[in-house]
Amino acid sequence: MTSPADPGRMLFVNIPVADLERSKAFFASLGFGIEADPADDHGFMYSRSFFDLDLDLDGHGWQVMWMDPAAVAKGPAAFAESRQEAHAPA
Repeated sequence: MTSPADPGRMLFVNIPVADLERSKAFFASLGFGIEADPADDHGFMYSRSFFDLDLDLDGHGWQVMWMDPAAVAKGPAAFAESRQEAHAPA
């Protein structure tokens, strides 16, 4: 994210999401509309970031991220290579 309020303090929370559309609707209803950075989509990994200014909170930066479990197990470079091989013409 661009400029955290205190760059020395970061908290990472991993929460599995069973229903992506329901999760997106939940956060949208909370008013997390102020985007910090554009969406970042690498195919095996996707992230969005936002500030909580709409909620009159502390202006914290939040980053929501998803990574394909297969990419985690193989490592991003090996996973990307295996995807390229799978989609290469025969």
